[in-house]
Amino acid sequence: MFPDYIPLDQALVNILSIAPLKGDAMEEKTIIKFLIFLIENNCSLLLVHIEKIIEILIDALISLKKYKIKEILKIKIINIIK
Repeated sequence: MFPDYIPLDQALVNILSIAPLKGDAMEEKTIIKFLIFLIENNCSLLLVHIEKIIEILIDALISLKKYKIKEILKIKIINIIK
């Protein structure tokens, strides 16, 4: 990651505090993709927030059509939750 440029731990706390977003499907999908990217890259900062992250991912599965989540992203979310 880029710890000298982006205070990822602070950004993550701020993002998780407002997610899941109920009004903006495009922004919510961006947050979901961001979280999946961090998970796939083994970001250790996520471990402290795992319950909130699972909550966001479950909300994504419940709202597949709203967030316009394609099959490949859906599969990633399911595999993460497992």
